[in-house]
Amino acid sequence: MVKKISIITSIFLFNLNFLSAQNELPDLSEEDRWNRASWLMDVSNIAAINYAKSNGDNVKDYGNYLGKLYAPGWNAKTPWGMVRGMVRNNQTFPGFEVEILDQKENMVKFRMNRPYKARFGDNKEVYGVTIKEYEKLWSVFHNHLANHLGFNYNEKIKDDWRVITIRKK
Repeated sequence: MVKKISIITSIFLFNLNFLSAQNELPDLSEEDRWNRASWLMDVSNIAAINYAKSNGDNVKDYGNYLGKLYAPGWNAKTPWGMVRGMVRNNQTFPGFEVEILDQKENMVKFRMNRPYKARFGDNKEVYGVTIKEYEKLWSVFHNHLANHLGFNYNEKIKDDWRVITIRKK
């Protein structure tokens, strides 16, 4: 009998808590806000890729469009300047990592992990956009920026890393 009362009380309290929680607004922790903001940034770019494709454009067209739009705001004078800008932008991803692999006066080779990869799930696609398309967008975008700044840009995907070399022309 005590067990029955305990179960009924638990169910009642659960339902009471559920009902009262429906009228409360979310109060996200700073970490949850950071994760949510990162997801919203990603999904906005994913939606834009899908939109471009639905209008007959491809990922390269959209990447070049973004490059033309944002290139004037980049004022890196050296490959290091571009690397710093890329790292600053990618730090918005929770779990982001970067490692410098080689550097010379006019060249930087580095790798950045792919923390966004999990968003694409096992089928490597979300909202009609594949991870290859998503990564192509950023490769084209950064290539456009590099050309605007007077640099050569090379990027390869190797396992869970984007390996990038930026060198002065």
